Amino acid sequence: MAKYGEGDKRWIVEDRPDGTNVHNWHWSERDCLEWSRSLLSSLLSGLTIPSPASSDSDDLHIRTKSLDRLDGEAYVNIRKGKVIPGYELSLSLSWIGESKSSGASVEGTVEIPYIADENAGEDPEIKVTVRDGGPVGARLKEAFLARGKPVVLEKIRVFVDAMAKGGPAKDDLEVKKPKSAAAVAAPQAVKEEEKKKKKREEEKGKEGFKTIRLSERFNCSARVLYEILMDERRWKGFTQSNASISGDVGGEFSVFDGSIMGTNVELQEGKVIVQKWRFGSWPDGVYSTVRLTFDEPESGVTIVKLTQTEVPEEDRYGNSTVVENTERGWRELIFHKIRAVFGKLYVYDIEVMNETEVLIIMFNLSSSTSICAITGLLLGSGNRAFSVLEGGGVAGDGFQKPPQKGCPTPTATIRRWRRRLRLGFRARAAPDHPRRLGTALLPREFFQVDALDLAPRLLGKLLRRDDVVLRITEVEAYRPNDTACHGRFGITARTAPVFGPGGHAYVYLCYGLHTMLNVVADKVGVGAAVLIRSCAPVNGLEVIQQRRGQKTEKPVLLAGPGKVTQALGLSTAWSNHPLYTPGGLEVLDGPEPDHMLIGPRVGINYASPEHVTAPWRFAIAGSPWISTPKSTLSPTQVLVNPLERE
Repeated sequence: MAKYGEGDKRWIVEDRPDGTNVHNWHWSERDCLEWSRSLLSSLLSGLTIPSPASSDSDDLHIRTKSLDRLDGEAYVNIRKGKVIPGYELSLSLSWIGESKSSGASVEGTVEIPYIADENAGEDPEIKVTVRDGGPVGARLKEAFLARGKPVVLEKIRVFVDAMAKGGPAKDDLEVKKPKSAAAVAAPQAVKEEEKKKKKREEEKGKEGFKTIRLSERFNCSARVLYEILMDERRWKGFTQSNASISGDVGGEFSVFDGSIMGTNVELQEGKVIVQKWRFGSWPDGVYSTVRLTFDEPESGVTIVKLTQTEVPEEDRYGNSTVVENTERGWRELIFHKIRAVFGKLYVYDIEVMNETEVLIIMFNLSSSTSICAITGLLLGSGNRAFSVLEGGGVAGDGFQKPPQKGCPTPTATIRRWRRRLRLGFRARAAPDHPRRLGTALLPREFFQVDALDLAPRLLGKLLRRDDVVLRITEVEAYRPNDTACHGRFGITARTAPVFGPGGHAYVYLCYGLHTMLNVVADKVGVGAAVLIRSCAPVNGLEVIQQRRGQKTEKPVLLAGPGKVTQALGLSTAWSNHPLYTPGGLEVLDGPEPDHMLIGPRVGINYASPEHVTAPWRFAIAGSPWISTPKSTLSPTQVLVNPLERE
């Protein structure tokens, strides 16, 4: 994403002479609530429910009347011709039934409390009520449940399919070349489009693969930048994650806690890095080729050019944002991180003191005087916080005034500062630096308790991955012998992480559509976990919006388990990842909520009745960042467990 005011050619529509949003490349969002109301009303109103197959089947007649209520929100985002639907709806439908033999007529309602994009692959819960509690009403309700429920569900599937195809924005999708807009465009615009088309065809390469090209400028020498990218300890420093890097041709590397891996193909110090490079989520055997070239047009300035070929358009899970995520990762998680550490200073030297400390010597070239900043960077081994220590002097205090080009010449003052930092490195690190506050990792023992105890304790805690930090606002507990828990199937390749130990992640794919993040609870072999249903953003909103494909700041951004996992950029490869160790995905301490809500869990109608109604869903009272249905949640001060703990 380009910075505000700088612009980005991919996002600028008005720069086209004809102003056309070609192939819906740019974000296009449509509000679909009224369209949904109209479609659902037409689908669900006036339906005749088949009579049950019984001896008195001709005696009962049931039909739906009208859509009485539709609450929630619905929208469709379109980008690059791809449809990204989003909806969370609840509705109420009225119906009427009669018995010919008795002449009695009874009315009732159908409630569907939760229809959402994250559960598009499963049937929503349906509640049927009748206003008359007599025998005729009971017969009609039973008949509606037996024969009417499948009819209603079929109509809901029609709505879900329509949303998946674009809803009211379907006609706006451009799956072919632009028509009228291109036809009336100025001749110059047509020529430019032809040039771009030709260039795209030349760069197309293999079907299903793309090429990424980037260029970045750094205020350091090519040698220093090369060493930063090829030294695993420096990678740990600026990415704040685990890394293993071989400095030899043919050697292997693994960075970002194993999310990225590959092999060195060509290495020329300060000049070229060529690697076979892949994400762990890519299909097996698929590798891209990364080529980094370093050009030093003047002393102290390096231009690095990246070319990455054969990047797959989709990962093994069918996600089609691989190219965008890869390009954004290079910019934001690598190049921008390096620049954030070094700022606008010239980096003279970097010395790795030990596994957690780095000494960086930099010169402020923007100052009129030759100010030297010798910076000690402490990378805390516990919570990855850091403090910056600065010292230096002006020209005449042991420093030579820098020449017009190049960097200052180090003298005895640098050696003196280096020695001082070595001796007092830890002592001078500010213990109350803001980045340290509120970032303590929760210990392993915190998670190794009953899931019913862990679930409410997780409310208010923080989930952190890279720059994205989320506050947990809603959870659900799943216990052993719980007919809604995945552990009920026993240990399989999929469910093995559920059986412990507590404190690990369990990430699974729900109906082939959404990944769900769970925190494993209790001891090894128990088989219990807590589902993270909703969160509130704390940091990294722009990254969250990009991953979610939404530009909103409303609770719909993170209110739902699939949305939380998508915002964190997690796949099933994160299953079994320890949450109590630094790096990757972490659970941090946070303030406990004053009050909470409890209620039955969502979408588990397949479970036994006692588990369907068990109040094992917990949420922060007063928080808007809670998924629907909210009406089933009620305030409580003390957790009451209606089931005896086995």
